[in-house]
Amino acid sequence: MKRMVAAGAVWLACLLAFAASVAAAASADTERVIEKGQVTYQYVDYWGEEQATTHSSALVVKNGTATVPIFMLQSGNAKDIPLEATYDRATGRITVFDIARSAYYDLKVGSSKVTVLNKEKIKQSELTLASDITVHLVGDYPCFPLEWFQKIGYSATFDGERGVTIDFRPKADAAEAEETKLYPFSIGSRYGYMDDTGKVVIEPEYEGAEPFSEGLAAVQSDGLWGYIDASGSFAIKPQFDTAARFSNGAAAVGRRTDGELKFGYIDKQGKMAKGFEYDWALPFRDGYAAAVWGNHFVFIDKNGTNLIYKFHEDAGPFSENLAKVAREDRYGYINKRGEEVVPLQFEDAGDFSEGLAAAKTNGKWGYIDKTGSYVIPARFDHAGPFAEGLAVVKEGDRYGYTDKTGKMAIAAAFTSAGDFKDGYAPAESGDKWGYIDTDGKWAIRPAYDFADGKTGPFFAVREGSRSFYVDKQGNVVRPRDSQGRDYSLVFVAGKAIEVNGKLLDLEVPPVVRNGTTLVPARAILESLGLELGWDPAAGTVTATRAGLSIKLTIDDTNALVNGSSVTLEAAPAIENGSTLVPVRFLSETVGAKVDYAPYRPFDPVLFGMEELWAGFDEWVDAFNRSGADEREQMALELQDELNEVEAGYKAHFAEYPNDAGAYMEYAFLLGELAQLFGADEIWNEAKAIAAQAAEIVPENRLYFNLYAADRSSDEQSVSAAYSAAAKADPYLVLNHALVNGTFFDAGKALSGLNGMDDMAIFCLNKALASEDEEERKRAKALLGEKYGL
Repeated sequence: MKRMVAAGAVWLACLLAFAASVAAAASADTERVIEKGQVTYQYVDYWGEEQATTHSSALVVKNGTATVPIFMLQSGNAKDIPLEATYDRATGRITVFDIARSAYYDLKVGSSKVTVLNKEKIKQSELTLASDITVHLVGDYPCFPLEWFQKIGYSATFDGERGVTIDFRPKADAAEAEETKLYPFSIGSRYGYMDDTGKVVIEPEYEGAEPFSEGLAAVQSDGLWGYIDASGSFAIKPQFDTAARFSNGAAAVGRRTDGELKFGYIDKQGKMAKGFEYDWALPFRDGYAAAVWGNHFVFIDKNGTNLIYKFHEDAGPFSENLAKVAREDRYGYINKRGEEVVPLQFEDAGDFSEGLAAAKTNGKWGYIDKTGSYVIPARFDHAGPFAEGLAVVKEGDRYGYTDKTGKMAIAAAFTSAGDFKDGYAPAESGDKWGYIDTDGKWAIRPAYDFADGKTGPFFAVREGSRSFYVDKQGNVVRPRDSQGRDYSLVFVAGKAIEVNGKLLDLEVPPVVRNGTTLVPARAILESLGLELGWDPAAGTVTATRAGLSIKLTIDDTNALVNGSSVTLEAAPAIENGSTLVPVRFLSETVGAKVDYAPYRPFDPVLFGMEELWAGFDEWVDAFNRSGADEREQMALELQDELNEVEAGYKAHFAEYPNDAGAYMEYAFLLGELAQLFGADEIWNEAKAIAAQAAEIVPENRLYFNLYAADRSSDEQSVSAAYSAAAKADPYLVLNHALVNGTFFDAGKALSGLNGMDDMAIFCLNKALASEDEEERKRAKALLGEKYGL
């Protein structure tokens, strides 16, 4: 670390002058002078090793506590601590730069106020000390009370005699020390966060979500990852293709360039510590990170400096100041200088944890200490890290737990098992997972497809593609709204409706009338746990559950909720035998959160073009029966009609250049003509018009690509178009299928995405009802192969 260094002679002169000045000052004041005092610094050096140095200094004791002179933070004695102090005698202003925290502190002689600034010197906060920063006027040296060190996060103590100890060893910042008690949960394909009581704090509006780490959580929005804080505000806007959790104040992020995913590191302000130049990146630990560069691992510090270039074929993160590395299929451990402190002699190895690391010799695993000596002999078929004094090990085909003496604390009786956290570990019996306690007894019986580990007060489990939490009694933890009711989410996405993550198979889709969205009442209300009744004579619908009674009347904007009159924004209506109600009414009465994703699924029956194609088959027959002269005349008439259509669109574009819908209408018209006449030049013009529409609304490119795919006989092209659209927006593909009946293509594409199993199964089941026998067979086969259905 760079520090200001004073020559030895200058340092000695300062010390002697200070000792004399404080002695003189003490004779006139009540302060006590310790002429042969000592200041001890405890710190971690560049290599991550803990050090302690002691320096002689005259100290002044004021009100029972020692004060430290400023030159103890200026001289060569301060070269390994994170503070650099400067003093302007003319103004009495003191500035201290805290390298570890990238912060500045502004103080003034005779004042108890401390201004905290960030590294751009923008004020962040202000601290108040119990005593002023003192100046010993003979010699004019400012002195820092020990409280100042404590206020900025360092331990500072006085032994009451002549010794001051200041601990500069890095400690977790507030975000690291106190875990953010918010936990991700999912409703269908949407993620939010709840607190440890189950109350929803951040609404489920993300496509993906990771647990909070160091005050921030990675979330996915519109296909890209960013980071939010505990309020749900974006601290780092979505811009990455992948994003890992923060550790040691940095996070590994990935970005795809020319189809290749590369990794780098960002700090909590989103600034890059290292550009996207790595092929893989492990998290920071102990101040360093391991990353793959080319065909080997390197280790970097937080400044992005590559430190250890040796050609390691494998590596792990630093843990307890050591990192595992491998060359020529042999594993050992290095320190932060890159020195092999444990020779490369093992067949495989794990990270150090609680002073021990798993290592493999002659096909068996045991545990070594930091000298490389086996503490627990290599006798296991596999071994994991120690956590809470126990490590999961494999004996034969079963897993159990050993303690640090090598004694089996929990017998190997499980088909698989995970690490302990807060006294519990996930374990598998047969093909089901649950949780055990430190006695090896089932705390939560094995009943789930997988157990992801304990998270705060909750136990994370999975069934199929559904992830959720259970409590200590094994009860499902249901997210709750601010009023303590079960949280419900109704997601209206074009022609699709999802209630609490479950797609509804609707006979009548939602409709929009005069700007109000109306949805089928029965399907939604029953999904929310209400019992419905219908009185055809009175035209009334009733819906009831504990504490709630609703009465609606067809074509009447007045409704009754628990006996009180409520005015609706639109009257309930009947559409093809189904009762439709305003969706906003649900959120206001049932307590469901309603969210929308507006889609414009383009109908293949061309917009307003029905007249153009009406009777076209008859026109073709007449054309074929006609003579040459008549044919020529008929062709000219059709061309004149098409020219009028083209002129009309061009005039419209000239007046409304940003009407994306009109561009798409015209693109589809040209596409139909291209299909009809087999004209490539017309098809190319259609694609060009669609590209103009996509410049205005990007999703139009996906709409047109799906339109083109539906008219293609190339199965590979069809699959590629649907897969690309599904990856960009699964609901867009679902809506396209609901409009056009292309359920197998949609289901196949959705089945290739993580977390979209329910939507894929929905589409494939719809495909089973297809009139196309080949499509039914393909849907049945995919349901069996992928989902065992």
